[in-house]
Amino acid sequence: MNNLTLDKVLRKAKKIATSNRAIVVYATIVLILVWQLFASTTNAFVMPSPFSTTDANGFERDGVFITFFRLIQTQTFFAHLRATLWRVFFSFIISFSVAALLAVLSTINKVEYALKPIINVLIALPVVVIAVLMLRFFSRETAPIFVGFLLIFPLCYEGVLSAVKGVDKKVLEMSKVFNVPPPRRIPTIYIFSVMPHIISTAKVATLMNLKAIVSAEVIINPVYGIGQIIFLHNQVIQVTHVFAWALVVIILSFAIAFAFDLVKKFACRWQA
Repeated sequence: MNNLTLDKVLRKAKKIATSNRAIVVYATIVLILVWQLFASTTNAFVMPSPFSTTDANGFERDGVFITFFRLIQTQTFFAHLRATLWRVFFSFIISFSVAALLAVLSTINKVEYALKPIINVLIALPVVVIAVLMLRFFSRETAPIFVGFLLIFPLCYEGVLSAVKGVDKKVLEMSKVFNVPPPRRIPTIYIFSVMPHIISTAKVATLMNLKAIVSAEVIINPVYGIGQIIFLHNQVIQVTHVFAWALVVIILSFAIAFAFDLVKKFACRWQA
């Protein structure tokens, strides 16, 4: 009887998951159709079509999707992609490491109160201001890294601090009752308790960092970078290429989110 009930629950869960994926697919199709409809009623220099079209003079114009597939076949595509990804992950590692260290220190003394003004200032500063300031101290190639570092630092710090503070106090008291030594509490209690929240924070911070780095590249103009090439295409009014590179950023965001979801599923499988 229990096996039959379990089978029904599993089939129902699978049906719900399948229907949810179908909804995502249908919503994406509707979004593309709305995009195509809007593009057909406006100028191509304002809103390019996702698909190839023919203008009034009989010339065929490549759509965003065709332009995207042509972009990924060029050597410069990977140069720009590699430069941006390097800046994203390098700045994330630095920011998250410093934020985690300061968050841990904030739980044992009054570092949290000393950092509050800095955190509030960093939250308030827009990307443009930080980019201009960083350009005064660093080269065009490294300035975007520090822009990303400063923009995601408050998120990383608050996320780690909240995770550490959220460790169940009853579990800690129980470990003391059973004389669990402090070095053993870190892997057995703290890491397992904070892991889900830490991974979720890292996911959001990395996605935000990608947007921050691309925005900084548009402003700072390094030699290579997705933001830099978007700026150049916009200068010569190649709007279709701008949208194609925007599509690259969207796909990167989905890939990063999917990767973190896999890591969380694997690292936190004990919660299932």
